[in-house]
Amino acid sequence: MLSTSMCRPFSPRPILRWICWAGILSCTCLFVGVLAALFLNLHTQHEAEALLLATRAIRVKESTTADVQWIVERFDGQLDKRLYASDCPSADAAYSVRIAASSLNWIGSTIPHARRFGFRPWGVAAMFLLQQGHVCYVQYGAAVERAVGEPSLSVSTTALPIGIVSIDPKYPQYRLGDRLHRGVCSFEIEVGSEAMLTEKQHAFALEFSCVTSLQGCQRVSQLAPGAWADYVPRREARNAEHGQDQGWDVYCDKAH
Repeated sequence: MLSTSMCRPFSPRPILRWICWAGILSCTCLFVGVLAALFLNLHTQHEAEALLLATRAIRVKESTTADVQWIVERFDGQLDKRLYASDCPSADAAYSVRIAASSLNWIGSTIPHARRFGFRPWGVAAMFLLQQGHVCYVQYGAAVERAVGEPSLSVSTTALPIGIVSIDPKYPQYRLGDRLHRGVCSFEIEVGSEAMLTEKQHAFALEFSCVTSLQGCQRVSQLAPGAWADYVPRREARNAEHGQDQGWDVYCDKAH
């Protein structure tokens, strides 16, 4: 004779309850992960902006070793003998500073789909070359990864000691250029020691608010809005003369 327990009808409630709890747990983990990514991005953004502000205060030919060493100590930089720049070939000291969220970058590189939730690898770096106790070369750069399969973004701004940095007679002290090379959309900015004040300001006016958005940074114009606005008329004139750069427009500025 069958027992009453064996004759009970099957109830889907335990399975539904388990699926419900699994869904809640997954949503909670996702929410915590997004918050963690936001926190790491905000912290890195704050440090990147602080380093940018300190770098912007350095003056080529005027700032001294002590000025640079303060930045190096504040941001845990290092003496880097490997650094070299043709614009200051006789440099006798070189320092570098790098800022990035290592854990965030590792997750974004190891689990590419995590980039959709804010785990996009990015970071900034600054380098300082000195000659006889005075700064002769300053560079600040930012690199940001986008979605898997899309070219990454790179912006670098450099303060040079020489008088002429551009072959364009209209802007001899302010060179701007873009290129798509080996999967990187690069926007390069150079200012000479005799550049106009507005040119120097735009050159070092980088913006990192896009890294904390869910969509992330999609164009170099988001990272360097001032310099890119200066560059647009030059780029349009170049395209009119030599033809439009299809590669850049398709892969680098597609969200514009």
